Amino acid sequence: MNTLPVLGIDIAKAKFDVELHHASKIYRKTFTNDTAGFAAVRQWLAQQQASQAHVCLESTGSYWKDLALALHEAHHIVSVVNPAQIKHFGQSELKRTKNDVADAALLARFCESQHLEIRELRDLVRRLDDLNQMLNQEENRLGQNVTSQNVRESLETIIAMLKSQIREVKHQIHNHIQNHPGLRKQAE
Repeated sequence: MNTLPVLGIDIAKAKFDVELHHASKIYRKTFTNDTAGFAAVRQWLAQQQASQAHVCLESTGSYWKDLALALHEAHHIVSVVNPAQIKHFGQSELKRTKNDVADAALLARFCESQHLEIRELRDLVRRLDDLNQMLNQEENRLGQNVTSQNVRESLETIIAMLKSQIREVKHQIHNHIQNHPGLRKQAE
C-alpha cells in the first residue's frame, strides 16, 4: 500500500523543527521561520521524494499561518490541530520529553494515527455504500414481477444477507468512531 508521507512540524517564532515519516524512514531537520525556510522545506521534501505530504502542525500563536499557507500552496495536505489534542495524545503515549524535536515527532505520530483512523473509516463507509447499492439493485429486481419461485427465493435470500451485512458494517463504523477519540469528537 502506498501511503502518503507524514510531516510533523513544531513551530516557533524564529525556526521550525520537522520530522518526516516516509518509506519506513524518519528524517529530521530545522528551518528558519521565514520565506527562505518555507522554500527550503519544500525543496527538502522534494529531495526526500515527498512531493506531497500530510503536514501536521499546532495552531500556536500566529507563527504557523504563513508556513501552513506556503505548504498548502505547494499541494501538501495541511492539518492545523488544537494544541490540547497533541498534549492529550502525548499523555496517552506517556511521553515526558518536551522539546521542539520531540514535539515535531509527536505531531508526526499524531498525524499518522489520524491518517490510519480516517483511512479505515473511509474504507468502511465505501463498503456500506457498495452494499446499499447492491441492496437497491436486488430489491429492484424483486419488484420486476419475478415469476420464477426459485429466482424470487434467491433474491429474497440475497436481500436478507445484504441487510445483515449493512447492519454489521454500520456497527463496525459506530465502533470505529467510538474507539478513536478524534473521530468521536468530530462525529459529536
